[in-house]
Amino acid sequence: MGFCAPRVGLKCDYRSVLFLATVCHSGFLLLSCPAWQYLTVCGACWAHNLLPSSFHKGSFLKHLLRTFYDDRMSCPSGGYSPSGEKPASVYKDWVQHRLVKRVAFDPISIEELQTVHDPEYVQDVFSGEVTNGHGNTDAAVAESTRWTVGSMVAAAEDALDSGLACSPSSGFHHAGYSSNHGFCTFNGLMVAANRLLQRDEINKIGILDCDWHAGDGTDEIIRKSGLQDSILHFSSGFQRLANSRRYFVWLDEVIKTMRAAHVDIVLYQAGADAHRDDPLGGVLDSAELSERDRVVFEQFVAQGIPIAWNLAGGYQRDAEGSISPVLDIHRTTALHALAVLQEQQANHASWRQSFFHDDDYSGHRMDRATMDSIWKGREMFKSRKLSLNNFGFEQTYLNHLEGSLESISHTIMVNLEQRQHKRACTARGFTFVRPGVFPLPRYRFQATLGSPYPTATGDSSDYSRLQICWFSDEIGLAIDEMVFSVLGKVDWDATATNYDRYDG
Repeated sequence: MGFCAPRVGLKCDYRSVLFLATVCHSGFLLLSCPAWQYLTVCGACWAHNLLPSSFHKGSFLKHLLRTFYDDRMSCPSGGYSPSGEKPASVYKDWVQHRLVKRVAFDPISIEELQTVHDPEYVQDVFSGEVTNGHGNTDAAVAESTRWTVGSMVAAAEDALDSGLACSPSSGFHHAGYSSNHGFCTFNGLMVAANRLLQRDEINKIGILDCDWHAGDGTDEIIRKSGLQDSILHFSSGFQRLANSRRYFVWLDEVIKTMRAAHVDIVLYQAGADAHRDDPLGGVLDSAELSERDRVVFEQFVAQGIPIAWNLAGGYQRDAEGSISPVLDIHRTTALHALAVLQEQQANHASWRQSFFHDDDYSGHRMDRATMDSIWKGREMFKSRKLSLNNFGFEQTYLNHLEGSLESISHTIMVNLEQRQHKRACTARGFTFVRPGVFPLPRYRFQATLGSPYPTATGDSSDYSRLQICWFSDEIGLAIDEMVFSVLGKVDWDATATNYDRYDG
C-alpha cells in the first residue's frame, strides 16, 4: 500500500484554520480542514489519517457537484485558446475523479440571445457574416455557443434551488452588445442574469468575475440595458492587482459589498488565468488560487446566497502541450464547491440535498439489504459519535504470488481469524466481515474508527475504537456508503476495545 505525500499546507486568514491539500500520485486532490471535512481517494493510494479524530459530525464526501454539461458545448475553435474544447476535458477529468453529477439542459435559443445582444449581430454570427470570438466563421463553433450559454443559464436557475451549481463553460465576458473579442462570442453571464431577473423573487444579482481579464463586454451590456441597479458587477481585470495581498483585499471588499447589498444570487467566473504561471495572467500561486475559491464559496453559500459558477479563462500548458495545469486548477475549484455543500449538510439538517437524495451518484444500484445496512451503520455512526481515523484499500491478491485464488483466500481468512483473536486480548480492537462469496472479492478494505464512548463493558470515562476489515468487488461507492454499510454488520460492543483516553 502506498501513502499519499502532502504537497501543500496553507494557513487561512478567514477562519484561522489549517487547510491541507494532499495530491496523490494518481492526481486526486485530498483536502482536510476542521471547518469542512471531506475525502476522496483513488485505487492506488491510501488517504491515511486525513480526518482528525476530534471530528465527530459523521459526514464525509457524499454529494456530487451538479454540473450542466453536454458534449455539444465543446468544439475545436482552431485558435490559441483551449476554451472551445475545454468543457469536454474538464468534465472528463471530473468524472474520473467522481466529483460531478451531470444534469441535462436545453441550448439557448437565438431569440433569447437577442434579448441582451444586438439582434442583427446575433444573426450575423450564425450566418457567418461576422466572425465569432475566436476570429473565424465556423458554423460549428457558433452552434456550440448555444450550448455553453444554455449551460450557464440552466446552472443559474438550478442554483436558486440547489444552492450551488456549475456550468463548465468559458467565453462570455468580452462579448458586448454587438461585438466580440478575446475568445468570447455571446455573453452567457448576461443572458443568465436577464433570465433570472424575470423572476419576481430576484431583485439583485451579483456577478463576480475572477477571470484575470476585464469583463468589458459584461459592463457594456449592463450599461446599455440600464441594469446598473439590478446587477452588481465586479471584475478583477479592471483592477491593478499587483500582488496577492492586494488581490485578497479587493476580493474581501467585493464580498462584503455584495453581501451588504443582499444579492439574491452570485454568478462566479472562477478563472484559472489568475495563476502567476499563466501566459496571459496573473499574480496568484496554486495555494492562493485555491484559497480564492474557498473564500468565495464559503462566504456566499454558507450565508445562504446561491452561486452558479463557470470556468472562464486558463491558458497554461505542460511540456507535452496539454492543458493539465488548467485542469488541476478547475478540479480544485470543484472540490471547494463540494466542501461547502458538505459543510452545509453537516451543519444544517434541512439542507436541500438529503443523504440519499436523487442527486447522489447513481452509477450503481443497491439492493434492499445493502440499503438497510447503510442506514443501520449511519445511525451507529451518529449515536456513538464515531470518527473515521483512517481508511484504505488494496487488491486482495496483490502480494500473493503462488497458489489458486481458493487457496490464497483460505490463507487470508485463517490469518484474519488469528488476528481477530490476538487483537481481542489487546487494546486494539479488530474484526472482519466475512464475504458471502468464495474465493474472496478483488478488493480488501480497512477502516479504523473511534468513539468518545465506551462499549457496554467499559468504564464511563473510557473511549473505544475498532479496526474493521472487509472485502468487495465494488470500488465505485462513496466512502460514507462503504463505512456505514460495514458498520451495519458489526456489533460494536462485542468487537471494539475500550481504552483510557489519557493513555491513548
